[in-house]
Amino acid sequence: MKRRIDRDEKLPFFKCDLESLQPLLDSIADLFEPDSVNVGLSAHFGREETDFDTVNDIKDNLPRLPAALHSIRVFALSSREGAYRSFAIYTSDFSGGATVSARAASEAWCAGAAEVAKQFARKHRRWYFFLRPWHFFAFSVLFGLCPMIAWKIFDTKTISSNPMGSAWLIVQLAAFLLFIGFHRVFPPVTIVLSDRRAFLSKYSSEITAIAAVLTLLLAILVFVMGR
Repeated sequence: MKRRIDRDEKLPFFKCDLESLQPLLDSIADLFEPDSVNVGLSAHFGREETDFDTVNDIKDNLPRLPAALHSIRVFALSSREGAYRSFAIYTSDFSGGATVSARAASEAWCAGAAEVAKQFARKHRRWYFFLRPWHFFAFSVLFGLCPMIAWKIFDTKTISSNPMGSAWLIVQLAAFLLFIGFHRVFPPVTIVLSDRRAFLSKYSSEITAIAAVLTLLLAILVFVMGR
């Protein structure tokens, strides 16, 4: 009888460069017996998927790669007889972010392997690591009830005035767009390959967050002045 433990855990959203990525690959390799493991990284960009064996392999191909990678899979596999072990860090829109997956006969090994990935992600986590798509969906639903609540408190004609109605609609639209495009605005994983990204692309998450807050404040201001 062969026993295998499967362990999958979510990771905080994180960002790192190639120099920070190498220690992670070394730590993953140390989880396996020497000379029995294949460690690599698979990156998906556009319609292309490319496998890399080492960080140096990525550096050698920088001219044809984007400035940052967001869809990746870091993997390691050892199929030595009687000691099957596998490890992977991957991103998926379906799963809602980054996940570490460990497979082995030992539960302790799986827990230790998952902890390696979690420590790395916590060290390099993004400022928006706590955000999830459902936050914007819930906000949109709750904010959508505001006209009904306001209708109960204030005059209907005042609430339905153009400035206030426009402000409400803009906030609703912004929340909905952030919900459906969450992983594009707030990518779970960012591997920075070079600094040649445009300013808007480099700070898109920060700019979007500031714009969302300003939109909400403007809507509140219009509502207060409209009263």
